[in-house]
Amino acid sequence: MITYEYPFNERIRTLLRLEDLFDKLDFFCAQSHPHCHHTALLTLFEILEITSRSDLKGELLQELERHRQSLLALRNNPQVAEDRLAAVLQDVDQAFAALNASTGKAGQQLRDNEWLTSIRSRAGIPGGTCEFDLPSYHAWLMRDAGQRNADLQSWVKPLTQFSVAMAIVLRLLRETAHGSRSAAAPPAPSSRCSAAARSRCCRCALAPSTTRSRKSARTSTCCGSGFPPPTATSSRSRSIATCRSN
Repeated sequence: MITYEYPFNERIRTLLRLEDLFDKLDFFCAQSHPHCHHTALLTLFEILEITSRSDLKGELLQELERHRQSLLALRNNPQVAEDRLAAVLQDVDQAFAALNASTGKAGQQLRDNEWLTSIRSRAGIPGGTCEFDLPSYHAWLMRDAGQRNADLQSWVKPLTQFSVAMAIVLRLLRETAHGSRSAAAPPAPSSRCSAAARSRCCRCALAPSTTRSRKSARTSTCCGSGFPPPTATSSRSRSIATCRSN
């Protein structure tokens, strides 16, 4: 299945972008080639760019507290497994405490690192990180892979509590989604607006097809979720999960 997620507000949009970047960061940090560690550092700079535009810490704390209150309301509910509920609440409380204990904005320690700042300023220039532009950075890339990995982990560590909190918020958002199965059809204009107003994120799963182009398949997942309708209807069915606010 091919899955697409579309956020209906800027906060969820930021979290989905950060999730994608953190996934890439983890992958490239685990590699050993200098090119992979160079890409990992560029990905880290992208994370710093996004986190510098908003109060990520405050927004994550609000989201964790909102989910915590929703979960507390499920206590003593005979249809809810108490042990699983307690485990989720513990994860939320631990993430909240770790995030609340952090000082400053996300990644502020990295922004204060002059060496990383010099690399970041050159990274925006095509070919700007060559060895003659940044000889000290070239020397770092030529170090042993274990040393480079240790440095990367030390730079990523200040962002760990943000990554953990973000993962919990998105997991709870997805797990509490209301799913449905439908066929692609042009929605009524009023339903497109009302769906976006009530929901926070739409997740569409579409079976791959060899008979339609990727562009067409991608457009067809948008039906009924506040997107423009495709140029032609299709009887193909797909599941839709809409994540609503509590």
